[in-house]
Amino acid sequence: MEKNDNNEFGKFLLQLRKDKRLTQRELAQKLYISDKAVSKWERGLSMPDIALLMPLPQILGVTATELLSGKKIEENRELSVREVESLMNRTIHLSEEEKEQQSKNRQNRIMIFFSCVFIVGLELAISRISPTLWEKGELIFTLGSVLSMFIPIYVAGKKYA
Repeated sequence: MEKNDNNEFGKFLLQLRKDKRLTQRELAQKLYISDKAVSKWERGLSMPDIALLMPLPQILGVTATELLSGKKIEENRELSVREVESLMNRTIHLSEEEKEQQSKNRQNRIMIFFSCVFIVGLELAISRISPTLWEKGELIFTLGSVLSMFIPIYVAGKKYA
């Protein structure tokens, strides 16, 4: 989706939210997301996750087609082939963005996992090489232990903002 499309979507979303007398926080709570995400959508900086294309229009009282097109559509009006194609392209683009974000999240989790494994390995190496260095390296041991406690959280699928 182009930046102009994001801006149009954001303006439309802002208007719909205000028409429903919802704050960004209230809308976010209904969708189980952060109010910062709603703010980014309204400013045209990002688009909602494709999984939100059903609940978001329901909350705002519009169809998914209207939400993606960024305008209200008359009930009896038929969409042209070009308009349908444009909506499909937007939906596909949202899906691709979601996959890219999931891939980045996975890469971040893997990087954090191996960083923690490296720190723990370094601690073990220090303890084997010199017990006196080990005593001086208690801070490193504590840091590594704390970091390694977070490995299961990140590997289990915690999302990054």
